[in-house]
Amino acid sequence: MGARYQCLGLAGVWSWRLLGSNHRELARAVGTFADRTLAAADARAVGELARTAVIEPSVARDTSWQWVLFVDGEARAASSTSYARRLECLRAIARFRDCGPEAQIDPTPLVRRDGPLSRRTPQSPV
Repeated sequence: MGARYQCLGLAGVWSWRLLGSNHRELARAVGTFADRTLAAADARAVGELARTAVIEPSVARDTSWQWVLFVDGEARAASSTSYARRLECLRAIARFRDCGPEAQIDPTPLVRRDGPLSRRTPQSPV
């Protein structure tokens, strides 16, 4: 399986994340959405812009590096992890630019129920 966008339902709001082919998280949406359809549409739009959008690496107070993707001056996606070195951050940006446009939307969302995040499975009759 290649890279994919996965929609996340958390406490009544939705978001998305980009997972690499190794299932590691590469990026996350900056905002939240009212429903899964809007989250998926945003993931697709960000993916289409991944190769050309402005992506700015920045250093945090603890000297770790992160990146943020901007569209028309608005933050739309961000790195999901911090990097110890600037070079690692730049490589993560390159991975995002490569994977983002090709990634598909995972048809199975991840939803929060009473417990921890889990894949949605059909309810079995009781």
